[in-house]
Amino acid sequence: MRTILILSIAAAISVSVTGAGLAGSSASTIKLQSKSVRLPGPGRTYTGVSAQVLNENCSMCHSPTFVDTQPPLSETTWKAEVEKMRKTFGAPIPPDRDAQIVKALLDRHGRPTSKTPTAPEAKGASG
Repeated sequence: MRTILILSIAAAISVSVTGAGLAGSSASTIKLQSKSVRLPGPGRTYTGVSAQVLNENCSMCHSPTFVDTQPPLSETTWKAEVEKMRKTFGAPIPPDRDAQIVKALLDRHGRPTSKTPTAPEAKGASG
């Protein structure tokens, strides 16, 4: 899927630049080079506290390392994060799973203390 998207973008840029060159007085040339990236393979799953709910709802986009490095956040902030994943980023999370996911994140990370810096409540953990 990502390869198709990258090739589509490259083709669009090529057509755009070629078309601009034809319309203008000088032609432009772009040399595209192949690049490869190494993505994490399947098999990385959450273990420990609340692993099942996170594997079922979060692992399609987030690695365990990413989630486990988040700071302790309030219940309100985690609720906003889960809702943002569904509404803004299109995560296929059924709304009736929100409470389970939030509980799993709170169980896994704990709640912030007065000394723990937290993200602003309205924005959530990732902005």
